[in-house]
Amino acid sequence: MLVVDDRPEIYSCVCRILSQRNAPRQHIDYAASGQEARKLMLKASREGAPYSIALVDLLMPGWDGLQTSRELWAIDPDLWVIFASGAPLSDTSALARRATRRDRMFVLQKPFLAQELRQLVRICGAAADGHGSAPAPGVDGTPDPDPPNVQLEKLLTGLLASRSECRHALLDIRIDRLRPYADAHCQSAAAVRAQWVLGYLAERLIGEPHHLFRVAEDEVAVVLLDRDESQACSIAEGLVAGVHGADEGECAESAGVSLSIGVVPIVPGQGAPSDIRIAAEVARGTAHDRGGNAVHLSALDDTAVLRALTGARTIPHIEHALEHERFELWGQPIVPIGSGASGRPSLEILLRMRDRANKLCSPEQFLPVAEEHGLASRIDRFVLLRTLKALAQPSVLSRVDYMAVNVSAYTLGDEEGIAWLENTLRAAGSIVDHLCIEITETAALRRTAAVRDFVTRMVAHGIRFALDDFGAGFSTFDYLQTLPVQLVKIDGALVRGCTSNFKRLEFLRRVSEIGHLWDKRTVAEQVEDADTLETVTSIGVDYAQGHVIARPAPLLDALLALKRGTRSGEQ
Repeated sequence: MLVVDDRPEIYSCVCRILSQRNAPRQHIDYAASGQEARKLMLKASREGAPYSIALVDLLMPGWDGLQTSRELWAIDPDLWVIFASGAPLSDTSALARRATRRDRMFVLQKPFLAQELRQLVRICGAAADGHGSAPAPGVDGTPDPDPPNVQLEKLLTGLLASRSECRHALLDIRIDRLRPYADAHCQSAAAVRAQWVLGYLAERLIGEPHHLFRVAEDEVAVVLLDRDESQACSIAEGLVAGVHGADEGECAESAGVSLSIGVVPIVPGQGAPSDIRIAAEVARGTAHDRGGNAVHLSALDDTAVLRALTGARTIPHIEHALEHERFELWGQPIVPIGSGASGRPSLEILLRMRDRANKLCSPEQFLPVAEEHGLASRIDRFVLLRTLKALAQPSVLSRVDYMAVNVSAYTLGDEEGIAWLENTLRAAGSIVDHLCIEITETAALRRTAAVRDFVTRMVAHGIRFALDDFGAGFSTFDYLQTLPVQLVKIDGALVRGCTSNFKRLEFLRRVSEIGHLWDKRTVAEQVEDADTLETVTSIGVDYAQGHVIARPAPLLDALLALKRGTRSGEQ
């Protein structure tokens, strides 16, 4: 037991009460402050003799009882805490709500009666030993133990909220190839192998202050206390080497077992528990991608981790936008500039998203995440249906030659996606004559024959196609011959700077000539100034799109601007 109070006489009182006849036998240590209590907790944990109960003064100077309890629970979430308060508490439930572990606490009023203290110590001691249970304040019965993931979350919360300067580390451990092993043998054999690994880890970590959680069938999380990243990596490498070098003759379950371990530092005040876990998952994935049997260290500011964190934070906004139709259609004009081009302007349909805070997000903020996490096809469907709905209005058809929508490689690379597209377009009727579908080289590469066949069928149905971002890859000239597209959109990276770069200008000229040779019209993207507009016009490009023509705007505004014939500089 640990007594934490700035008044030594309280410690003496507790020792006297618990030394009396019929009192629970306890080894009692004393700390005069929360900081000192934390050091004693770490020492006891390191020596394999943790405290089961702490009696903590609620109103201590410096770290008060709540802060001290958070620090102690961060080291041992199973610790029972008895808060001792010299001030009357009218509502202990309010205190319980502020505590990290309301299921591991009691409140004792000072000056406490000897029998009250003895009773609480007896209850907590029995619960800690597994011979009894204790109810949480204000709750009937004993709550079920939290699942490992919840326990880990609470532990990380406590460590990150700590005011101490101690660094800790999370080890995200995967048992390599356990699931294929289960498929090849049986589930029970895999369970035996996993249990051997758990026993091995527990044995190797004796003497290290730590918490171990089995968070999945083949995944284990270990929180190393008071260990920096260098020390944690050294421990992790020892675990990997030990498992890989286990003697098969002594234990058949260890044959061929290896571990992938991701290591992430836990620094108080830096990041949230979910950030730490995502970073550890990224690190462990890197170790696994190297073939397993490896350790990789990551930090919250690593590029791969930042990308994963961005994805984790953006996905809920995307799903919310899909569920509540929080996507907005915008448009940017494509205007004729060449002698052989149609006289009416067209619109490329662009997309914006309103997040949960009603903030307008650009495509760069959510589309890469949507593509990475399998949401791009759902967005494609939303955009196409909304565009077809807009085209069904006579007032829209009278203003545009066509509306162009981008269809991702994820929709075109999937048989179900192509089937949905074809059925939707066939059901739309004659308005598809005013629709253009933009596809990229990436989309064509995924399933070249299937995409070519789909484009051929839809062209026969009256739909236009454009090959987008032409010149960004290496195989696009071949697609000019094999894909029956009517338009070629020249990548903006090639258009920008063409007025001062002779080689770039000559490349644009050749693209325009070759496009015309194969009966295709060309569109220069990202035409940002009058000089560039004049240049691309002079070399025979048919259409232009960019800020010098008009900036992207909400669809209704873009349509009204087309009617007025205004450009962005004139608005």
